[in-house]
Amino acid sequence: MITLNPIILNRSGITVQGKKTVLLCASLFYFRIPRAEWEDRIVKLKECGYNCVDVYFPWNYHETAPGEWDFSGEKDAAVYLDLLAKHQMYVIARPGPYICSEWDGGALPAWVLTDPELKIRENDPKYLAAVQQWYDHILPILASHQIEQGGTVILMQIENELDFFDCRNPRAYMEALQDMARAAGITVPLFGCAGQANVEGATGWADDVDISFNFYGDVCDPHFGEKFHYYAKRLEALDRPLLVSETSCDHLLLRRELAAGVKLLGPYNQVGGTNFGFTGSTNNWGTRENPASFITTYYSGDSMIGPAGELRTQYFEGRSLAGLLHTFGESLADAESVADEALRVHCDFPTNAVFYRLALAGGGSLVCVPNLGEQDGTAHIQYNGIDAEVFVCKHDALFYPVQVPLSLFGGCGTLRFANGELENTELQNGELVLTFWSESSTPYAELEIEGKVFQLTQETPCANGVRAVFAKKRAMRSLPLACVQIPKQLEETQITSAGDFTEIRTGENLLKNLPYQTAPVRPLEHLGVYRGMGSYKLSVSGQGLLLLGGSDLVSVRRGGFLKTYAGAGAARWFPGSGYCEVLTAIWGHSNFADARLPALMLDSGRGITGAVDVCEVQELESNWFFSYYEGSLPDSLRVPQRAVETMVSVNAWNTTRTPLRAVYRKTVTLPPDCNSFILQIKDSSAQTVIYVDGQRAELVNPLNPFVDLSAFLQGKKTAELELCVTKRDWNEPVGSPALYCGKQIETCGFVPMPEETLTEIVQNSAAKTNGQLPLRLEPGSMTLVQLQMPAMPAQSMYLRISGKNILAAVWAGNRLLGRILNWEESPMMCGDPHLIYMPASYCEGAESVNLLVTALGSDAELTCVKAEIPVL
Repeated sequence: MITLNPIILNRSGITVQGKKTVLLCASLFYFRIPRAEWEDRIVKLKECGYNCVDVYFPWNYHETAPGEWDFSGEKDAAVYLDLLAKHQMYVIARPGPYICSEWDGGALPAWVLTDPELKIRENDPKYLAAVQQWYDHILPILASHQIEQGGTVILMQIENELDFFDCRNPRAYMEALQDMARAAGITVPLFGCAGQANVEGATGWADDVDISFNFYGDVCDPHFGEKFHYYAKRLEALDRPLLVSETSCDHLLLRRELAAGVKLLGPYNQVGGTNFGFTGSTNNWGTRENPASFITTYYSGDSMIGPAGELRTQYFEGRSLAGLLHTFGESLADAESVADEALRVHCDFPTNAVFYRLALAGGGSLVCVPNLGEQDGTAHIQYNGIDAEVFVCKHDALFYPVQVPLSLFGGCGTLRFANGELENTELQNGELVLTFWSESSTPYAELEIEGKVFQLTQETPCANGVRAVFAKKRAMRSLPLACVQIPKQLEETQITSAGDFTEIRTGENLLKNLPYQTAPVRPLEHLGVYRGMGSYKLSVSGQGLLLLGGSDLVSVRRGGFLKTYAGAGAARWFPGSGYCEVLTAIWGHSNFADARLPALMLDSGRGITGAVDVCEVQELESNWFFSYYEGSLPDSLRVPQRAVETMVSVNAWNTTRTPLRAVYRKTVTLPPDCNSFILQIKDSSAQTVIYVDGQRAELVNPLNPFVDLSAFLQGKKTAELELCVTKRDWNEPVGSPALYCGKQIETCGFVPMPEETLTEIVQNSAAKTNGQLPLRLEPGSMTLVQLQMPAMPAQSMYLRISGKNILAAVWAGNRLLGRILNWEESPMMCGDPHLIYMPASYCEGAESVNLLVTALGSDAELTCVKAEIPVL
């Protein structure tokens, strides 16, 4: 049990200032919502019946450059917390230091990545010293807003899903963060969240750190409840409640979680927002063939409240769940989820594999019956003297009351059963009024009062001082629920078209005659660009250019446009000599650690990590000596020589052995005056480990099949390459080996284009040429496009921007709103890649809307810009 007055977490649930409560908690991120709209979103949540918000505090949002802190204006976290306290919304604070949240770098500042000795998310002195600086700024704000200090912060999460990261000593690391928090005056309970249910990896079982879980998956998985129930029971044995700090926004799943014993229901990103500027991340949500993905500016998903404040259907589903929670109050908050063999439920629709009842504190039960199918249906419930049929709409999961004492609501007698969910109780002139949500055509509630049984229906709604009100889901929107206001808006928000922008003004190609300055060939972060773009100019005198570590978007020009690619750090070969201009754009630092591609690692840089002027390419597929091997691979490999060796191609050898384990050996002659040797094994699917002169080098990654062997080959005239291969069968290809020999390019011309510089370019560049959309664009160009607007809009709107092979950043005046990517070779885009939210408050004082459009291909076009207005 974690007990820190006035908050108690134990096996029976959560107690806040002496009151047991279920936390219905929505993510509400101040950094994704304009300050002018903070209170609007808070009020909407309050009207929906949510009683809590969780909020990340992103380190790199407030430390904008090393040692430069900003907590003013849009970033005034204290004002945001004041508003939450004003509306009596509990707060779960999540200050990281790492937050994930599909935010640039998971909120770790990009300059932290420039120190090769610093180990992120570890018990590392250098990293913890940097974290201490962040905590010194954010934790005093959180401490002053704790519930003991008159605020509403009741819990604080340290770190985030650490079990997804291979932290070497999670206990020591979490204890270090815990000690920083306590030293800063944080007195509320601390917890760490497990992203894949590995408690040790997430918390290290630190003594002062509680446990929460993030559960995602198929909302309609019939076995999901069993997972929740398992963890609820395991935690009960530890005298802890089951806290689900992140889960789906769908209230069907939230209801199933509640039935299985969850005490904190935390639908993630329940209020949508915007990754303003260049704050979205890259991550690993792509395909197996290309795991990279880009998080869009539009950040909403299945949120019940959209980025512009629009209400969606799930908003009203949330209100119904809140009505249930508030109606049963502490009796539900203190309820136990029971897998009761006496409870029998038979359905004619897909449903739970196992049913649970909530045994209410004070007596009685609630039985949840979820309809996981696509059709309405009927369920038959048998339990504790009740034998009843109920009608259940598709994608609903009502809680049916069984033998509930009316004393819980100030009445007398027992609510034996109802074929609807109790959403409100109220004493009116001595009469207890019960409001039920029921989809049945013949709703009823069966009462037992003083030994007599009464059935209340729509025709006979009253008996012995009790009156029943029945309503269907749609009608429930306009009825008062327990502690839940009638919302001002009773229908989903409609998005209407406000027309197209066709008249434009354009400028010249801004990438012509860039003012290059000499710089080392290094990632953008090492050159002072943490968000934005940078252009490298490289001199190539050999056979071609091998770019290393290129990300996120890389456009190569040599004389004319060559190619744009998004390799997520994979190397790329460009044959031909001459000056190459390489424009690199940071989409965002990875918010997740994934070793499949270099740029998916949390500590990876952007731009390019290196470049090789290649003087010779050796194609090496043929004439390798072949032999079998058995056992594990050592650090040093010695293959016995035979009198007559077997010489084959690396993709040849027919055998019935499965799997086939073999060594291919070949001696290569190295050209003089080279200091860079990169081996590529193209189109490989076999598992291949490279050795050089018997020394283990590296396992080949099929997604980035370039292996740097420079450390093994520098200064040698010849060397033996060994490929230790494991094939599932003889026909599985090893691939096509090629050795790129050349010189590392040490210096280049470089032009930094961070966010601030791009904003200055937009402000200072002239857009003089009148034109109309669609606009054809020169391949590889960057063009300022100004939308012709009679006046800036007086209300918030979305811009829907469409085109082909373009990257477009959007400004309202001098405020960078975000960017869109319409590109035929794009990685997976997570979110709507066409939408930009344009808040009215951001347009005040702005004279124009400008697009900085980069043409990514030979057939590039800005096609259309539409205005869409939410009717709020």
